[in-house]
Amino acid sequence: MKSIRTNIVCRLSGASKPASLLSFLLASSLCVGGATIAAVSFCPPAQAKKMTVYDRQVALKKEIDAGEKCKELTLKEACKLREKLDSINEKKEKMLAKNGGKLSYKDEEKMEKWLNGVSIDIQKKRLAKRVQ
Repeated sequence: MKSIRTNIVCRLSGASKPASLLSFLLASSLCVGGATIAAVSFCPPAQAKKMTVYDRQVALKKEIDAGEKCKELTLKEACKLREKLDSINEKKEKMLAKNGGKLSYKDEEKMEKWLNGVSIDIQKKRLAKRVQ
């Protein structure tokens, strides 16, 4: 099969066998590479896992613990952040009691905003320790 391809390329281009073989291999590898790039670029984007409010609370508590362990958060800062998470959890329990054990969309948005605030506070305090 290879000899047929090289003979055809040699006859068309008028070049010697080794030179035409090299150009043929180069052209075919570019075609294969282009197909690979095209296949990769048309893959659907990766979907992030949607975390529940509870999952976010657990993750934030772990971040606080890790920051305290790595000395990026002081004990006082970690305690304040844990208090914020506890107050958010109390608010969540009240919201759940009002709505029959489920969070409404508005309540869920409020919870996300509060949790985002705690997450930002954690990151600010951890990064501030790195700069000092």
